[in-house]
Amino acid sequence: MIMAMVGHENKELPASDYYDACLLHMASLLDAELMADVLKAQLFPFQPETFVVVSCKLVRVKYKPLKNCLAVYDFTVEHILTGEKRHFYITCRTYEFQGSRRRFDRAVRQHDRNPSDFPAIFHVPELEIIGWVFPCESKLLSLPFISHAHYLKHVVLPRLIESLCGKDWQIVKFSSTVMHYVPEHTCTIRVELSLTRQGQKLTKTVFGKCYYNEAGEQTFSIMRKLHESSLNGITPLRFPAPLFYDAELKLLWQEGLSGQTLRDATAGVESRRELLPQAARAIALFHRIPVDHQLSVVKITDMLTTLANRMEVLSHVTPLDRRKLNQVILSLHRTVPILPPTEIVTLHGDVHPQNLFLQNQSVAFIDLDSVVAGPAYHDVASWLCGMLYWGAMQHRSLQTLLPELGFFVTNYNQYAPFRVDEQDLSWFIAMALINERIFRCITRFKSGRLQIINELLDWAEQFACGQQRIAI
Repeated sequence: MIMAMVGHENKELPASDYYDACLLHMASLLDAELMADVLKAQLFPFQPETFVVVSCKLVRVKYKPLKNCLAVYDFTVEHILTGEKRHFYITCRTYEFQGSRRRFDRAVRQHDRNPSDFPAIFHVPELEIIGWVFPCESKLLSLPFISHAHYLKHVVLPRLIESLCGKDWQIVKFSSTVMHYVPEHTCTIRVELSLTRQGQKLTKTVFGKCYYNEAGEQTFSIMRKLHESSLNGITPLRFPAPLFYDAELKLLWQEGLSGQTLRDATAGVESRRELLPQAARAIALFHRIPVDHQLSVVKITDMLTTLANRMEVLSHVTPLDRRKLNQVILSLHRTVPILPPTEIVTLHGDVHPQNLFLQNQSVAFIDLDSVVAGPAYHDVASWLCGMLYWGAMQHRSLQTLLPELGFFVTNYNQYAPFRVDEQDLSWFIAMALINERIFRCITRFKSGRLQIINELLDWAEQFACGQQRIAI
């Protein structure tokens, strides 16, 4: 069995741009060169000279102003004598002055699993940092199980293989790759299988996703209903087949899909515009799926509550034009749209090109954790804000982006159960720019994002105040 992990490096993070009066060591946490020495000293305290650091990459940041900052490092060392390379994913979090000790003591009491040659949990008191070496985690307690080759091969995979392929198939080999890891929230692994039965050969792919709470059980139920609606011809859309949910480990297994994500298919600008109608139609068809009465319903009041919670963070961010932000908030509260209560649809809840899967002439939706019911504007505005976000990253003006937004909405309205109105859509766009895009730019610390937050805020103001609308 081969265990690997994939991720995206958070390149050129300007740590000096970030300062928090309560988190005195945040800049140190975000300094990959400094952290390389820190991590090496923690992992190999008795033989540091035996290993050299090959790479230390910052791959994820989650920042809570005045509270804590989390960073995930992809860390590789090499033995100077044997040439053996060892690879680690390490989650580090820094706290306020004298705030790490009690948390570290509690973490050690709660976790007694320690690898033999390095600590699963470590403490760097001079930097107020607590570190967790993957798969040890504070909340995802099933990570050690899905990372264990013997457990996968002899406990999990036989059941999945029988569900997928039938009886008597034997595993020739398999490999496991961590595809997406959000510390203390979720972790998704991909398992590639090579099977044999009486001279027959077969390859299969399955995905496992562990959760920190019981959300996976709800997702499994939703996936099963959506998959059945596709099999029964209720919708032409496709969905990954749910295979099994382990309630004790909070672990969901599903079948892999063939094809590629829309993001992978849109390498060039021309192909991106060519595929916009397909994406718009797919989202509209998703909205046509009959609403399950067991789904949670997202309301405008929920969005306003989220906005208030976001403001608790955004109000502390110096680069953001807080005066303009307050004006936009007031405008949003003054112009709350009144929507017909009957116009409630099934929402994906997290629409972006990575969650749409192209399969020849059909489209599949993946990542179904956020499926709810609510106004169609929620998904449409979220997609459009993704287009605005990438436009800002490419230094494009709003005027050059508006025709593309209109092109998408026009195609959406051709298939939608309810047409979206340009005035109400403007309100939802302004809301999503703040709740989703600006907030993520600030809390995830990706390179170049702070430079666009005030431009995104300018655009939110124009939509909120009616200065800009999408021609539909």
